[in-house]
Amino acid sequence: MNPTLTEPDSGRHLRLAVGDSFTVRLAENATTGFTWEADLHDTPWLDLAEATTNYPNPQGRVGVGGEATFRFQVRAPGTGTLALKYRRPWEDAASVAKTFILTLDARAP
Repeated sequence: MNPTLTEPDSGRHLRLAVGDSFTVRLAENATTGFTWEADLHDTPWLDLAEATTNYPNPQGRVGVGGEATFRFQVRAPGTGTLALKYRRPWEDAASVAKTFILTLDARAP
């Protein structure tokens, strides 16, 4: 299983097996100071395998947004909630403008 999830998928419940991976792609605009970050405190059995950003800007415009992509890998059985937070990293938790949430249930293969 390797689904790709986007903002409308927030709130979903995913059933996974150990070894599965999934990808989350979310729009971001770092020129505003906001970026997405993964909060894995409730899912220690889940690895953030890759995090990338892509800001295509062929016309060289200022302030153009892009996309943050996170790929996660299930390394052990477990259940929990994965939260990705759109925030300004230098500010406190009150700066969270959006949250992407998944409820995960990972089982042995």
